[in-house]
Amino acid sequence: MNKNTLLLVSHPDFSKSKINKALAEIASQKPNIIVRHLDEIQKENRYFLEEEFALLKSVSSIIWQFPIYWYNAPASLRNWQDQILSPIVYGPENFLMGKKLRVVCSAGAAENTFSSTGLNRFTAEQMLCPMQMTTNACRMEWQKPFITYGASTITEEQIQEVAKKYSTLLDQNSL
Repeated sequence: MNKNTLLLVSHPDFSKSKINKALAEIASQKPNIIVRHLDEIQKENRYFLEEEFALLKSVSSIIWQFPIYWYNAPASLRNWQDQILSPIVYGPENFLMGKKLRVVCSAGAAENTFSSTGLNRFTAEQMLCPMQMTTNACRMEWQKPFITYGASTITEEQIQEVAKKYSTLLDQNSL
């Protein structure tokens, strides 16, 4: 089976992660998914354009996976977006057009804090609006985000439940 999905994990302290580590592990077991850890592959805060371009050209869908940090993605994903997406979108050939993109993220807080009446005053989907706008600028197809809430207090049983749902999503190839 061809590897048709590129999963880019952005996590500054992946070794201490609970849910992001579990989800990346599930994805790495799928024969059609390439898993890359952005914090590990950058050298002096730089990515290798040719390598990233070749991977992006070879897949039909992309996943950005990260824990939400101060209502945004970690620095390694933002850095990757700046370095990799700009030359593609503003270059002579946008080979990202039509590719599917899904955000898989975790939030430390409970789901009820992400509402118009909750602590954050916005839903997580609203908070991801810049990601969707980036997807639109790249002319990719935005897919419904896969969000795990309560990551700071998640139990092993809950991790297994989320991992099972994620595995099913990946198996359905509905990215």
